[in-house]
Amino acid sequence: MQLTVKDVAKLLNVNEKTIYRWLQKGNLPAYRVGDHYRFNRAELLEWVTANKINVSVDLFQEQGNGQAIYSLLDALTFGGIYYRTEGKDKESAIKSVVGLMKLPEEVDRNFLLQVLWRGRPWLLLRLATA
Repeated sequence: MQLTVKDVAKLLNVNEKTIYRWLQKGNLPAYRVGDHYRFNRAELLEWVTANKINVSVDLFQEQGNGQAIYSLLDALTFGGIYYRTEGKDKESAIKSVVGLMKLPEEVDRNFLLQVLWRGRPWLLLRLATA
């Protein structure tokens, strides 16, 4: 389910004007559909976690049909699952996973590492849709 500005404002316990201000600054992960913004619940959750923003518990709830937001099949389809990766710390573990990922040749793996290391993977989606 894609969330609206009104939905996000309610989930983050802020005014809609605050949401638009964050969007203007490029801080909030969103997709523009015509004249409207839409938000992905999972990306929003990542963003609020990375920015240490207090949110409504509703953000963590399952979607309307009672099923989890993403299934194991979705994880495998969208990005795969990597196990037994090497790494003594967060940075080396992320580097190991990025090395295993099947990415198009034009993807800059060093840039991907920087984005993931800084805890802002939603930026990749914003850049891909820009």
